[in-house]
Amino acid sequence: MLASVPLKVISASPVPSPVRHGDLVYLSRGYRGSPYMAIRPGGRGDVSKTHVVWHKPTGASYSSSILYYDGLLYMTNEVGIVTCADARTGERLWRHRLGGVFFASPVAGDGKIYVTGGANSLSGVTENGIHPTRPHNVMATVEEYDPAANTWKTVRPLLLARNHHVTVGVADKLYVIGGRVGSAFISGTSNNVD
Repeated sequence: MLASVPLKVISASPVPSPVRHGDLVYLSRGYRGSPYMAIRPGGRGDVSKTHVVWHKPTGASYSSSILYYDGLLYMTNEVGIVTCADARTGERLWRHRLGGVFFASPVAGDGKIYVTGGANSLSGVTENGIHPTRPHNVMATVEEYDPAANTWKTVRPLLLARNHHVTVGVADKLYVIGGRVGSAFISGTSNNVD
């Protein structure tokens, strides 16, 4: 039961969804600083000393959920960095900078990891960060990571540029649902990325 973990461990604003694999649940706090952790569900009362398997103070995302895939955790963050960590220990294995800011969770499919859409600043904009009231570009990119070859490449773009969306992998397809185009939220559209 996740509710058994006190808020002082998780902290405020848990936006990302927890992910369960085997007997552990992986989650992040969902705000700046973005700690992430592995916990064993269950127990009663304050289980912060008995059920937290490991805890890392930074590295996860403000809004994206953690992806568990083949014993590794993949996280994108709001400054355009993908982090890969060992699911057993939480130790960071590598980081990779992408060309934008990503609020959609990474997704796995067909043996690869995908990061979709996002946003980046217009040239000449000096304010830090993407915000609906600041000029920015919404991106249609799809970045693919091949764990076997340890390589990144840009693949076929989304049909509609967007950020803050949901991406789901089903068989050999990615489905992109909702999100924002600029500062407007779109909730009634979806794309299929072959």
